Amino acid sequence: MGTYRSDEDARRRLEELYAAHAGQVHAFAARRVGPASAPDMVSETFLVAWRRIDEIRDPALPWLLATARRLVANELRGQARRSALTERLGSLASGMYGTDPSALAQQEVITALRTLPDADQEVLTLAVWHDLSGPQAARVLGCSPGTYAVRLHRARRRLRRRMESAHKEAQP
Repeated sequence: MGTYRSDEDARRRLEELYAAHAGQVHAFAARRVGPASAPDMVSETFLVAWRRIDEIRDPALPWLLATARRLVANELRGQARRSALTERLGSLASGMYGTDPSALAQQEVITALRTLPDADQEVLTLAVWHDLSGPQAARVLGCSPGTYAVRLHRARRRLRRRMESAHKEAQP
């Protein structure tokens, strides 16, 4: 198969691939990320296929499954990062409860984080989720390392306050 003469030819090829293989790609993804995330993996797989339609040789299924496999791996890494973020953010607030960080409910941390302004969420996730150093995170944000350190300190303080407030509201 060569370069398609028109977008119409490429669209028709993609539709054929989808009709023939979407079920198999879905089953492949569902076994790895579960039935709830599988449709997203199928959509992303065929989005990549659309972008690279000229590269897909027959039989197309191995190419599609290899693409789905990479997307699934990315999704699983993302899930692991989100879990690590929740755990690490929980450890920030652990001192206020006098308990082990693992005893904190993940939902409390996520809820508190989501109530923060976007700028605070970004600063915290750069430090905790992406594990960037101060200078690296400052480059991402386009500020000096000193400014980043101040922003991180303030974001942590606001997160602690939100966690304390939620904890007080939950007490009988």
